[in-house]
Amino acid sequence: MHIAVCDDNIADRKQTERLLGREADKRKNTDGAFYADYFGNIEALINKPLMYDLYLIDTSVTELNPTDATTNSKGINGGLSLALFLIDKGVTAPIVLCSSKVNYLEQLQALSPCPGNLLHMQKPIKAAELSQMIEHALGEFSKKTPTIELRSKEGTFYVLEDDIIYATTKGVFTTVYLKDKEPVTFQTDMINFYDQIAMYTHMFLVNDNTLINLAYYRKHSHFKIELTTGVTVKINPFIAKRLTEALQTIVW
Repeated sequence: MHIAVCDDNIADRKQTERLLGREADKRKNTDGAFYADYFGNIEALINKPLMYDLYLIDTSVTELNPTDATTNSKGINGGLSLALFLIDKGVTAPIVLCSSKVNYLEQLQALSPCPGNLLHMQKPIKAAELSQMIEHALGEFSKKTPTIELRSKEGTFYVLEDDIIYATTKGVFTTVYLKDKEPVTFQTDMINFYDQIAMYTHMFLVNDNTLINLAYYRKHSHFKIELTTGVTVKINPFIAKRLTEALQTIVW
C-alpha cells in the first residue's frame, strides 16, 4: 500500500512521518510493508494522482479547480480543492483532510453531494485515529482491482491487465496495444516493461521484443501464435513448448 502525505506545514508533516513510521513498524509482520511519500506542495503529487491508496492532505494554497459540475466550489480552500481535483482525475482511494487552521469538517458538511471517499481527521493527528484510517485504507486496498501504469509523452494511462492485448519493442520504444483504446508508446525495452508487470498471470513474454496477453490466445503451432484479434506472432518450438506449459498453469 502506498500513502501520499501533502502538507505545507513542515512540523505537521514531520509529525505525520513519525506516526506513519511507528504504524509501519507495528504492522510489518501482519499487513506487510506500506510506503509513504511526503509533499510540501501539490506539483509532484498531481503528476501521479492514481498511484496512492491513501491520501493525507492539509494544504492552504492551490490554483486547482475541480471540474465536477455538481460541486459548488465557492469558498473551497486549497486542501479540499486538491481532494476534489484528485477525485475528478479518477482517485477512488480514501482521501483524509486533516484540519488545523482550516475547518475541513465544516467544508465537507457543506458539500452536496459529498464524495464517499472524503474523510476527516483533526490535527494534531492522534496515533489511534491514524491507525483507524490505515485500517480502513487497507480494507479498500484489498478490494481494489490493480491497474498498470503506462506513461507516455501524451500522458499517463492506467489500464487493467486484460486491457492489454500484446506489446512490441522497436529500438528503444515499446508499444502496448490495448482493447478498445489507441496504442500507447513509451521509451523502455521489453524486458524492463515485463519486469514491471510479470506479477500479472496472463502476461507471456514471447521474446525480447514481444509480449502477449494469454486472455487473447486462440491457438498456436511450433512456429506461430494466433490471438483472437487476428494478430499472429512468430515463435520457435522451444517457445511453443513453454507456451503450452504456461497455458496449463494459468489462473483465469
